[in-house]
Amino acid sequence: MWKSILPFLKEIYQIWITERPGPLAASLAYYGIFSIIPVSYIAVTVAGFFVDSSAVINQLLFLIEKTLGLEAVEMIQESVTTLAENTTQGSTLASIISFVILLFTASLIFFQLQYVLNMVWRVPPPSKDGTRALIKNRLLAFVLVLGVGPLLILATMVSIIVSFFASLLGIEGIIVVLMLLTYLGLTTLSLAVIYKYLPNAEIGWRDVWIGSLVTAILITTAIYLFVLVLGLTKVSSPLQADKWQW
Repeated sequence: MWKSILPFLKEIYQIWITERPGPLAASLAYYGIFSIIPVSYIAVTVAGFFVDSSAVINQLLFLIEKTLGLEAVEMIQESVTTLAENTTQGSTLASIISFVILLFTASLIFFQLQYVLNMVWRVPPPSKDGTRALIKNRLLAFVLVLGVGPLLILATMVSIIVSFFASLLGIEGIIVVLMLLTYLGLTTLSLAVIYKYLPNAEIGWRDVWIGSLVTAILITTAIYLFVLVLGLTKVSSPLQADKWQW
């Protein structure tokens, strides 16, 4: 077993020091800053057509609070509320135009993620019909943005079901573990969809599921460690990074 793992780790390390993925991660973080509020608004709007929007909002804010802290939740909640008020004001045409602009802004993170994944898979640029390919990729990014809403619905329903059965069976003590496994599964599913359909490359499902599971575990572990570090400091949010005190 170790004879196969060690060469794999060496190959990963070699790729890391030669491909320099840091700038790619930084670009994703940059686009993520501008996309998080539009994505949150669109996800809540889409999910609100099918379930109680308040439950979806609480679920979304819970996830953000666990990752970024209470201050980030308050800022995003205020921004989304203001955005909703401004978008719904005016004529129907103005509301539609505002929603399309928000959809375009929200899709930036997925559009950039597609570019990064294409670089990872060394997908060559289209030799012809570049404009058609650009439009197709942008539409795919739009679909993924709209897909965040159903994902929130699924997360909300799973959270309700897990809490109900945990209370019914009297196992509230392990509800945190159950929720962690649930979110790990949802993250794996989301990443599988992204890895399979976002890059312009044919990727087998076996590689997709393995990569999605490993990435989901790394993301979950990173979030846990991040929250743990914040808990050891006197900072309630990473937005107060300049005031960190141990």
